[in-house]
Amino acid sequence: MGDRISSAEMARAAEAARLEIAAAEKEDFLEAINGLFAFVRRQWETLNTEAVTPTAYVRNLKSVCRPDVPRASLPRETALANAPDAADGCFRVPKIIENQ
Repeated sequence: MGDRISSAEMARAAEAARLEIAAAEKEDFLEAINGLFAFVRRQWETLNTEAVTPTAYVRNLKSVCRPDVPRASLPRETALANAPDAADGCFRVPKIIENQ
């Protein structure tokens, strides 16, 4: 892609975004998009990034999961107490796979 997007590139992007652009609006729309890109390019080129450390993430990420600490399991009788259907110490569930 060069400094400007072409009419064909705009048409592909509009199709991917499921946008319908009337034939009468295409030229104005293309001019507006290219104007926006030019503005962003000018802003980008004026940024001083000398003191910015390259990073893979824009925010400090940390795990929100608690540490995995082993502990006693729930007793089987307690786990099955509210089961709609239990047999032989197990949950019974409807069959979902048919014989082939």
